[in-house]
Amino acid sequence: MIKSVLNVANQHGDRYPRIYVTRTHDSKKNPLDIGKKLTFLRASFPGIEFKDVKNIIEAIQDINEEGIKYPIIVSGIDRAPSYKKIMQQGIEEGHTNFENFKIISLPRDPDSDNIVGASATKARQYAKKGDLESFKKISPSKLNDKQTKMLYDLVREGMGVK
Repeated sequence: MIKSVLNVANQHGDRYPRIYVTRTHDSKKNPLDIGKKLTFLRASFPGIEFKDVKNIIEAIQDINEEGIKYPIIVSGIDRAPSYKKIMQQGIEEGHTNFENFKIISLPRDPDSDNIVGASATKARQYAKKGDLESFKKISPSKLNDKQTKMLYDLVREGMGVK
């Protein structure tokens, strides 16, 4: 996902893309608190700006406050319809100064066992099953073995897996 965001930004001449990370934290789908999420994201993708937000609304407010008139939102295919609806509603109701927007939805291959099929869901499944080797295969390449193991352990801990 992050590499796709960078490619889209590059194609549109944006040298400073932002990646918004939610503060959501629970044992089922979000086992890492925002501090840990940001620590591993910054280690995995140095030089990229990550911003923590409560939700997509807060991200849109931030983009609007930056004065961007034509934002491009890159998301997973599952979230694109709701993001489109929220963006359109913001424009129609005058909550943003956007002239227009674009939503780019990214498909993934859920059956792939390497980075092409990587997803947080798959990473959590591997962590829950105790499958460190599969977890490593879909982890960011910038993380060394020690960092990947630490991330794996933190995900397991956050999920309540012993």
